[in-house]
Amino acid sequence: MTSLTSTSMARDQPPAVGPTTWALGIATYNRRDVLLQCLKLAANQTRPPMEIVVVDASKDWDTTRDQVMDELAPQHPAIKWVYEQARRPSAAVQRNQASELASADVVFLFDDDSFMYPTVAEEILKLYDADVNREVAGVAAALASKPPSEAADQKAVEEIEAARVAPTVKEYSPITRLVRRLLDADNLFVPYDEGFPGHFVPESLQHLRAGKRHLMAGMTMTARRDWVVEERFSEILADRGPEDSDVSYRLSRRGAILTALDAKVFHVGSPSGRFSSFSREALCNIGPLVLHRFYSSDQARSKKLSRSLLRRRSIIGLLKDIKAKEFDLPRFKGGRFALRQINRVFSMSKAELEAWYPGFQKDVIAGDNLRGKKK
Repeated sequence: MTSLTSTSMARDQPPAVGPTTWALGIATYNRRDVLLQCLKLAANQTRPPMEIVVVDASKDWDTTRDQVMDELAPQHPAIKWVYEQARRPSAAVQRNQASELASADVVFLFDDDSFMYPTVAEEILKLYDADVNREVAGVAAALASKPPSEAADQKAVEEIEAARVAPTVKEYSPITRLVRRLLDADNLFVPYDEGFPGHFVPESLQHLRAGKRHLMAGMTMTARRDWVVEERFSEILADRGPEDSDVSYRLSRRGAILTALDAKVFHVGSPSGRFSSFSREALCNIGPLVLHRFYSSDQARSKKLSRSLLRRRSIIGLLKDIKAKEFDLPRFKGGRFALRQINRVFSMSKAELEAWYPGFQKDVIAGDNLRGKKK
């Protein structure tokens, strides 16, 4: 696993000469239609990418590759196109693979269902261009509530809207927003240290439309490629986990995390075919426990705060189950199942976790660890 990294590393390097280059690095699985839209929108940016790299974990990955390389890539010959099979199905593994295959200064690690407005890259790269002292580790786009008009014809846009399962904050009802605020529903991450690093917007960026933030979600994440390659997404998260929050926190130890306020991305929120509601909830809650064993500077504090977080997340899961009319309560049971793993995880050594957790995740997804049962 990656060790803690000095905040001075790489920052002392001389700034790059010329405008910042960028690559789109996409981890995908069984989402051909939305992937194609994602790639078209990226290729047509007002500031086009130097590279588009796709790492596909689908069984028929080569069919999609042929379609992309034969139909889409020739329309954009100035872009380097790379399309490869995933080493294994895992967002963390695939994002590492994409970052390694790319060579641009900055990698956009957007989800395969992140639809970019035409000026997203231009707005984000303004910040990187101005950051001559390399004080910024990553820049996130801002979420839009509607897909860009360039996304597709009207029928396709309607199909995208019908498939979307992730509402934006603006779409929540007033009551839902109140409940989320009372339950602190947006607080999903326990820092590995006492708190989040206290970075500010660098002075060289003060004239630009940027805001500071603590973490990035994969759907809007960009970062300095060399720092991502050094930090690496945690591949112990073999199937499902908070790989984006984890790596962006570790990147924040090296530099500021910002939002480009005028860079708009619409996240479709297409459901993943590999996960049930139970397994998704369980692994999204157990993964952070494992990562705290590797990266936390205070294990006792991490255990205490993680337990408190998971209790709150279980209540949120219950409310989601009720709202979705899923009365077998898969999210609630997934959260409670995660709670029961705390003592086990924090009692293991790092070597024991590396041997145990990948197989455990596969068992959860396969249904061997049934809802509410210990194993």
